[in-house]
Amino acid sequence: MDESLQAANDEQHQGQSDIPCSSSTISNAGYFSTLAKIVDHLKNLPVNPRIQVSEDGKFKFKPPYKINGKKNLLKLLRKRHENADGAVLLSDLAECVPFSEKLLESLGKEAIVIVTKWNGKQDKAILWNDQSTDFL
Repeated sequence: MDESLQAANDEQHQGQSDIPCSSSTISNAGYFSTLAKIVDHLKNLPVNPRIQVSEDGKFKFKPPYKINGKKNLLKLLRKRHENADGAVLLSDLAECVPFSEKLLESLGKEAIVIVTKWNGKQDKAILWNDQSTDFL
């Protein structure tokens, strides 16, 4: 914002003038910069890959994978293994199901878990344990 405009706005309001301000004057003055950030975030929701917009304009969180149990997770791990797409991160799995740690434990030897760092945070990579492959 232009410094002269900011100074004029400050003088007007510090002098307790009762001259009304337009919404553009208020938004240009930066008084509601937090509100502007919120509005920007709301405008960007429809293009967010993790947000789904319904036909009536409501927003819903879209998890990275459609998993609701052990069978779905094994199917996904097997498919990613066959397509050489890599591992599923535990942090992504946690966004899909509320019991991700228990689900991971229930896989037992059907999955390989590797502790790794992703985006500067410690995470676990989950891979399908292909029993038909023998490396020894």
